[in-house]
Amino acid sequence: MSSKRQTYKLEDLIEDACDTLDFEWDDIQKGHYELDDAIHEIADGAVPIYFHDIGQYASYNRNLMIDIPETGVDASVGAFKMIQTLIYEAICEGLYEHIDRKEKDEKQ
Repeated sequence: MSSKRQTYKLEDLIEDACDTLDFEWDDIQKGHYELDDAIHEIADGAVPIYFHDIGQYASYNRNLMIDIPETGVDASVGAFKMIQTLIYEAICEGLYEHIDRKEKDEKQ
């Protein structure tokens, strides 16, 4: 799934992933999906796959060119795979933060 906005901002990918999570939230709450599985599936589907898009995200989000993925992926896999991994990690982090906000809102 690519961003609907095509601005190549990570925030847009995260927002689109959060929209997908919100759409599936009732099924997750009912136990149809494990929360962690849903998060990783949504994040995986949100990561761009085309070299052009990956390059555009890297050029608009400079940290993708210098950060090292936390998952242990190293430079031997290639620059595009490292950028995809960083995007994936950012989307997962954004989804977990979104869930924290949802849960806090539900408690109030």
